[in-house]
Amino acid sequence: FIRYYIKVTVDIPYASPPQGMKYFTIIGPHIDCMDEQYLKPIIGQDKRTTCCLCCEKGPVVLRTQLERSAYVCGESIKLRANVDNQGEEEVRLKVKLIQYVEYFIDRGVLGVTKEVQHLVLEY
Repeated sequence: FIRYYIKVTVDIPYASPPQGMKYFTIIGPHIDCMDEQYLKPIIGQDKRTTCCLCCEKGPVVLRTQLERSAYVCGESIKLRANVDNQGEEEVRLKVKLIQYVEYFIDRGVLGVTKEVQHLVLEY
């Protein structure tokens, strides 16, 4: 099994930074984290525009990046998030780590598949 934890620190100027920490374990087959398929960065981006009746306000753009897609036991997972708020409203960032597991049982011609998702961390 592999045991991980995620530690989140919010950097607030001139204030004590709030922190959160969550441990989780992965039980499964051995994988080589240095394999090329796991070394590619994971990048995400989303853009939202808020409206009030017919007035469109400035967009909010979120860009996120993980260095790669596989980590070893005890290694920190660093999530980079960049929020570009071009509107006047305050923006709060919420982070969720969701574990997706797919089970497959081979029963001859027909197999049985089950998918489960579990909220590991919400901050």
